[in-house]
Amino acid sequence: ALPQGHAAWQRRIGRALGQGRGARGAFPVRTADGRQLHLDCPLRVALSPDGPLEPASRWLSQAIRSRLCPAVDEKALALALAAVAQDGLARCINIAAQSVADPEFIGAVTRRLEAHPDAACRLWIDLPETLALERPALVRELSRRWRPLGVMLGLEHAGEALPRMPRLMDLGLDCVRIDSRFVNGLTGPEAEGARRYL
Repeated sequence: ALPQGHAAWQRRIGRALGQGRGARGAFPVRTADGRQLHLDCPLRVALSPDGPLEPASRWLSQAIRSRLCPAVDEKALALALAAVAQDGLARCINIAAQSVADPEFIGAVTRRLEAHPDAACRLWIDLPETLALERPALVRELSRRWRPLGVMLGLEHAGEALPRMPRLMDLGLDCVRIDSRFVNGLTGPEAEGARRYL
């Protein structure tokens, strides 16, 4: 059983998802020449019926402890696919390691993507860097299932564990998004070593 505090969070987040109190963000991700690659769409959740939409930093750790990541990620996926179907713009969502550890979740996502082929081919899915380090076979399996449906698969907030991934190129990824703390301030001559490392 969950501790009382976690159980309360589980109820709040579960109710919010069940009552449709979730919305997607929309932050443009651009190429070096300014072209919009996709919209980054983190899920926001209103934890109370009349409350504001809260960013994941406010509730995600509790969702992880309460084992709600699959429900959260399914909601984010549904919202992103609906938005793509509406306006045709590419969207990116993050999926937690806890979610893809569940074979039922992987199957449900695969079926949803297959049911929406026009939207699936404009969807990007970011996975946590730690998943590629700790469970590379799972990342390869997700690539095998989802990339043929048109999904672009990437790692998010990468950098910390990259040196320990000798088979990174074999994972079937489309992109690796380096965490900003590894790239901020790298334009000056004093950062030449860091640029070479990257």
